[in-house]
Formats: sequence, C-alpha cells, structure tokens
Amino acid sequence: MRRLITGLEQLLRNSPLWVPLRNLTRYVLGLLARTGLNQGESAIIDQSHDYWTREALDAPNMFHWRGEEGIGDDAFDRMGARNAARFQRFATAIDFPTSDLTVLEWGCGGGTNLRALAPHASTLYGVDVSPESLDEAERELAEVGPAFTPVLTTVADPEAALSAVAAPLDLFLCVNVMELIPSPEYGERILQIARQMLRPGGMALIQIRYRTGRVRTRPMRAFYRLDPAAVTTYGIDEFWTLCQANGLTPHLLTLEPAEEVIGDRYAYYALTATDRPMGRTGASS
Repeated sequence: MRRLITGLEQLLRNSPLWVPLRNLTRYVLGLLARTGLNQGESAIIDQSHDYWTREALDAPNMFHWRGEEGIGDDAFDRMGARNAARFQRFATAIDFPTSDLTVLEWGCGGGTNLRALAPHASTLYGVDVSPESLDEAERELAEVGPAFTPVLTTVADPEAALSAVAAPLDLFLCVNVMELIPSPEYGERILQIARQMLRPGGMALIQIRYRTGRVRTRPMRAFYRLDPAAVTTYGIDEFWTLCQANGLTPHLLTLEPAEEVIGDRYAYYALTATDRPMGRTGASS
C-alpha cells in the first residue's frame, strides 16, 4: 500500500489535481485507519521509528526545537513556561515538593520543558528516540545549571531506558508524546516504565490527546505517517483507569480543548506512584 501511494504521489505531484486528490486520499485512508483497517502494532512501531529518526528531521517543528526552523523562540519559551506552571499548580494541589527534584522527561524534543523546569531540579534526564533532538536539548540545557543526562532509546524497546536512568525519580514528565505512540496498548508500556522509574509517592505529569464521539478522534491503526500527532487517543476516563491499573494513582486532570502549536483535545493528569513498584508485566512486585 505504501508503494502504491508513493507511486500515485509521483504521478500526480505536477498536476493541478494534486492538492485535491492528495487531500481526498488522506481523508479516505485516515477514515479506514480509524474504522477497522489495522496494519498491526509491529508494523506501526517500525513506521514510527523510521519517521522520528529520518523523515521528521525535515520538519524540526515536530520536535519542538527552538528557532526559525522549529517553533520559534517565543513559542518555545511559552510552551515550556506553560508546562512548568502546570506542574507547579498540580504540585501545590497535591502537596508535592517543587525544589531539588530529579526530573525525567519522556520525549524531551528540543528541551523546552526541561529548561523551564530546571529551577525546580537538581538532576535532569531527557529520553528520546531522536539523537538529533537529544543534541538540541543538550545545547539548550548547557547553560541552565542542573546536570543533564541524554538517554537514547528506540520505539521498539522503550524499556531499555530503565537501565540508563539512576532511579528513583521525583518527577516523570510526558507531554506531546502519548498521541504519537504506536497504539493505546503501547501506552501501558510507558506507564509501567514511569512507575518503575519513580520513587513511591513520586509524581507523574502525563498528557494525552482525548477522543470524543467523532470518528476523526479515534485511534489510527494504520498509515502512521498520515497524521503522527493523531495516531493514539484515549477516553478521558479510560486513561484514568489505565493509570490506576499500572501503579499510578490519579489525583487531578485539566483539559485544554485547544493549545498553541500542538493542536486540540489535550488532557493533563497529575499522578503519584503507588508504594509498590510495578514489574514489566504491570503486576505489583
């Protein structure tokens, strides 16, 4: 199917019909991917890793890098400031400390959130599948103070990051990532990793893209490259329950129907780690 689509693109690219036909093709394939067509998780994992380590490098705004080719300096700073303020509000509400923290961001991109959280941290970790993003984050954080450790992982084996992080963490941050993962089921792996990395009582701040009753908000089970930022969605209560099942206790959530740069339909969850860490299968150990 991918070769067929590529061939059609090459044939039609110079035609005046290209734009309307391309948009129609995207609409039809997106509808199929949300209403029954399933390429299988392993295929989508491969597509995802290929996209984020190769194709997306031509669109650095997808990584939220600073600068004209990324999201711009002002937007970069505002995005980080919003998430740092959100952490402070959540922390105040659940009586969680806000200084001298060991902080990890899962999917750190160009470092906007870690830079904004640096005043609260003694140690910073950034996990990403893109070496170029980790380089960007390292440059961004070089001047802010706390020690920064970049951690390179793969989409196929996110658990490999466990051995690279000197756990336990105080704060696990994951924003603008869960909508990009291969499937809702894959999200459980991220939650289990968060629980294993966090100290008991440690905090996770995790964002999802939530679905509504409309077909276009359902998860996509095929054609990852078609719309990477809309591949995985959850029901708001569904994700709350999923966190509970994987050792993370939900306390609060906020909704952002629309947000600068990143899009629409976002929910942010304030979670704390249960007393007992979770094993790789999600069972208490």
